Amino acid sequence: MAAANKAVSLDPLVPIFLNGQANILTWLGRLDEAIEVRHAAYALAPELQRTTENLMYSYLVAGRLDEVEAMLDEIRSSALAEANRNPTRGASEAEQRLGRALIRVLRDQAQREAVREALHDQEYAWLRVWLSQLGSTPEDIDQQFKRFEKELDTHVNGVDPIVQLRSARYAAYRKDPRYIRLLNMAGFDDEGNVR
Repeated sequence: MAAANKAVSLDPLVPIFLNGQANILTWLGRLDEAIEVRHAAYALAPELQRTTENLMYSYLVAGRLDEVEAMLDEIRSSALAEANRNPTRGASEAEQRLGRALIRVLRDQAQREAVREALHDQEYAWLRVWLSQLGSTPEDIDQQFKRFEKELDTHVNGVDPIVQLRSARYAAYRKDPRYIRLLNMAGFDDEGNVR
């Protein structure tokens, strides 16, 4: 946190510095503060995909679905305007459909099957990942642990599942055998200390 704060203090106009600060706030369970910082990053660079996606994700985690819909409307409007200026770069209707489908499911979990059937299998795979990351059903949590294990096993570039795992979001699972197994895979003991 100190390093992220220092980076932002040195240059508060770099969206990626703000994004890093917001990531740490999110991992610490300080979601409202993270959203404020993400909003500042988005205001500086709304065209930067990472800042946009992260702000939407934070809104989703916080259950602020109206804000996600407003962002989707804003993105669709600007994408359509860009498509009119440059016909070779059209708006991504698939992303719009998926974003709205995700909101529909989050508002009413009973809609999962109907949404799955309405989307192509390939599109639903993306939706399923988002739902498992946001959900807290036993199936969702199991999917998250499996995803973390795969990321650890394959050393996915730019991903640190242990940082995510040690966030406030997973505090209730710190005695779970799946949690401990992942810590051990990453070189920590059962309590999360470096061996």
